[in-house]
Amino acid sequence: RAECKCKSGYTGTFCQYVPTTQSGPCKHLNVIDNFEDGYSGNDGSRNWIGDWIEHDPLGGGAHSGRVLIRHDDLTFSHASGTPSAYRRVDLQATRDAELEVMFHFEGDVEASGSYADEGRIEISSNGGRTWTILKTLNPGQYKTGKQFVLKFNIESFASSDTRVRFVATKGLAGHDEYLVIDYVVVRWETCPITTTSTRSTTTTTTTTT
Repeated sequence: RAECKCKSGYTGTFCQYVPTTQSGPCKHLNVIDNFEDGYSGNDGSRNWIGDWIEHDPLGGGAHSGRVLIRHDDLTFSHASGTPSAYRRVDLQATRDAELEVMFHFEGDVEASGSYADEGRIEISSNGGRTWTILKTLNPGQYKTGKQFVLKFNIESFASSDTRVRFVATKGLAGHDEYLVIDYVVVRWETCPITTTSTRSTTTTTTTTT
């Protein structure tokens, strides 16, 4: 992993930590997982609710199967059986909630045809009863060999049991073909009842070479 040049106040390998100096009545908080501690990493100012929960036809937990931690990244291979992993965060009584994900593809992945490779980022505000697709990840748009960062305004999904899920949906069956999640951040703001704060809905993509 190459070090980023972070803007003022931000730290971490991928500049994912928010500035620690805060002023005013509102607090900026986050949960982060860099996947350096299996499925149980808590690298932010607050903890996630529990560990990553995988759906893996092969089982094996964090160390084997079609969903696993590989080279300190959450990694998906072979979409047969639709392997996935989700984690929970408490966003009750928050505002301006944002999800940030860095990911990349590895190997000889394909964008279309019978061997197309694909994954999804999904979110649920009701404990996993229903899921909303935030983004479909396809190597035609996100070229292999580069890392990409996506940001989503998820304020409308904020609840006491918000869940973030990654799913392998197509392909990834070739030798050394992977969808790789480098890190996940959920950040939000908590303010006294009399304080107002607004932010427009945005989805941002950046590329790290």
